Amino acid sequence: MLRLVMPEAKTLRYSIEAISNLIDEGSFKISENGIYMRAMDPSRIAYIELQLSRDSFETIEVDEEVSVGLNLGELKKRFSAAKPSDYVEISMDKGFFVIRFKGKGTTTFKLPIIEIEEEDVPVPNLTFRANAKLRSSALKEGVKKVGIVSDTIKFILTREGVSMVGESDLGEVEFLLERGDEDLISLEVEEEAKASYTLSYIEDVVKATAASEVVSISLNTDHPLRMEFFISGDAGRMIFLLAPRIEQ
Repeated sequence: MLRLVMPEAKTLRYSIEAISNLIDEGSFKISENGIYMRAMDPSRIAYIELQLSRDSFETIEVDEEVSVGLNLGELKKRFSAAKPSDYVEISMDKGFFVIRFKGKGTTTFKLPIIEIEEEDVPVPNLTFRANAKLRSSALKEGVKKVGIVSDTIKFILTREGVSMVGESDLGEVEFLLERGDEDLISLEVEEEAKASYTLSYIEDVVKATAASEVVSISLNTDHPLRMEFFISGDAGRMIFLLAPRIEQ
């Protein structure tokens, strides 16, 4: 027996959209505690982790934990067909992952469950000395502005604020959130930090902002960037770790 119900499809829809831009397939562990998935992208640049606790669901009925392998591109297509406000029900039936949306009428998709050789992906244990929490919309805006000028984005965390910087032959751009800005919720900097990352990866990650109002950013100089998107308050989260682009 497996049945999960969410009153709105938006959480899963936007979470899957962000993840599917980085990996092609995913193995989801589904239990009475919710849904959990972690993976590395093929280039080993990005670590992805999705946690949706039972508080994310209106109903969760699971006899025993199962691992469900799915093609994320195909899963994204199914969820893209739903409106964010649609009711969604998930179940399994004879080798199929069944997704039922209720909005204008009822739509039922059956997606084949695939075998995935599960990789032992270690959970990174990192300590960061610069941390900020901000509105997800501000992160999205900063990334958009940097993309006008550059294909690389530099994050700078100081005791005064958070900067996103881009530089190229086309010029320079800086998007700054200063301490006290309403979009900068908290800022804890033991040691100022800066590092650069490939913009296209960041653009994929910020698609998670559609499912989250708040994101935390953690950084050490020229080290991986950690972004944690909080979903439905604290009922779920998406965590991304991105390897830095070392400047010559």
